[in-house]
Amino acid sequence: KGSAVVVMDRDRYVAEGCRQLDDSNVYLPLATDPTPEHSKEICALLSRLNRDNVITEDMALYASPTEEARPGRFYLLPKVHKPGVPGRPVVSGCECPTERLSELVDYHLQPFLPMIPSYLKATAHFLEKLRAMPPLPEGALLVASDVVGLYNNIPIDEGLQSLTMF
Repeated sequence: KGSAVVVMDRDRYVAEGCRQLDDSNVYLPLATDPTPEHSKEICALLSRLNRDNVITEDMALYASPTEEARPGRFYLLPKVHKPGVPGRPVVSGCECPTERLSELVDYHLQPFLPMIPSYLKATAHFLEKLRAMPPLPEGALLVASDVVGLYNNIPIDEGLQSLTMF
């Protein structure tokens, strides 16, 4: 933990990746690569948003997938501080059809993040908030939790609905 370089046995790394990818509650195998279809759907969405004056033509052009669009790349970040050294799954979106669309959405959401009461920018921000709190009542406990599969456990409809609150 803390940006260290980790050297791990290849077979162990592959076994951990397979263990996670074989979890059918999270991942499902696909018969074909959906990237070309996703690219078409994104282009159609961007055209509609531009036509409806939700985004500008420049935004639509910027967010459009490139001809070289490819599927995400799965890899693991070993959690050396946990027993058995499990891996945190990461999917790199570089060159994916949604890469530039995600950048556009992120750019426009950034100003709203500090308005969310639970927003934490970094560890230093968290420590600042702790110092600013009034003294805790006697017997109070500070509790931390570890979320497993955070993003794939956010219900899509509720996640999208939460964006409309701002």
